[in-house]
Amino acid sequence: MATLDDPVSIGGVSVPNRLYRAPLLECAGNGPDAVDTLLDELEPTAASGVGLIFQGASIVTAESGCAAPNMTRFHDPAFVDRCSRLTEAVHDRGGRIFVQLGHGGLRSLAVWHAEHRARNPDHEELAVSRPPAQLRALDRLGLVDFQPRVMTTAAVYDLAERFGEAAGSAADAGYDGLHLSGANMGIVQQFLSPFYNRRDDEFGTRSEEPPGSGGVRFLEAVHDAVREHAGDIPLVTKVPAETAAPRFVRRRLSRADAIDICERVAEIGYDAVAPVEVSTFWDMSVVRGAYPERGWEHADLQSG
Repeated sequence: MATLDDPVSIGGVSVPNRLYRAPLLECAGNGPDAVDTLLDELEPTAASGVGLIFQGASIVTAESGCAAPNMTRFHDPAFVDRCSRLTEAVHDRGGRIFVQLGHGGLRSLAVWHAEHRARNPDHEELAVSRPPAQLRALDRLGLVDFQPRVMTTAAVYDLAERFGEAAGSAADAGYDGLHLSGANMGIVQQFLSPFYNRRDDEFGTRSEEPPGSGGVRFLEAVHDAVREHAGDIPLVTKVPAETAAPRFVRRRLSRADAIDICERVAEIGYDAVAPVEVSTFWDMSVVRGAYPERGWEHADLQSG
């Protein structure tokens, strides 16, 4: 039987042991001190002997997609290249580091953050489909503010390309692998979930298909873009089982659905998959630790 001290291979990358640091919100931003913040956050974990570090929640577009203040964006190759200091530091400690790439879609900072919304009155959220009725009701009540832009088929392929470009920059900066943010109501979950995805193009799920089929095709498009830009770098993702959703949400992914999606995603060529239990909503079911104080202290948005 394997022990925590035994090495494991993920997509050809040897990880020295089976301890890992999950992808979390560092809220390091993209400013001149961003890489120092990431080093302060992540290097001690590598020094402690953890074999694999997942850098969290790095957004692949220049606009929208952030769910919290001061999240890091990975759209700019020049910034990502600066992160080579971080990858080198982790490697010097004997560890491996994957970066989590993502996009929030409807899970957007502008939806809930008054100051950000006031400064960006023309904000839009990338949407897989028209938001579900429950979210539209919250919008009418003024509890949130949605300005969705439902993506065309071409726009979906463009978003997949943004994932691929960010992956290529990460590979050049020395990251050992890529982790797609596939749960917590991000854009990947929105493509997979029957609660969100009611598309009628190739990225929708037809009635005769198993749940999540449209999202699987989106994950395939992302996989192909990553392979084009970053070669055979390890690619892993989470897959949502929406078991924490409220009972009134009838269109959702079951555990069996998530396992089936995992099998199909593995066949596409993902090097590791993990089903995780989440809600259909961006609620307390996604919180696994303390929200970083630097997110609230971000001076540019603190008043909101």
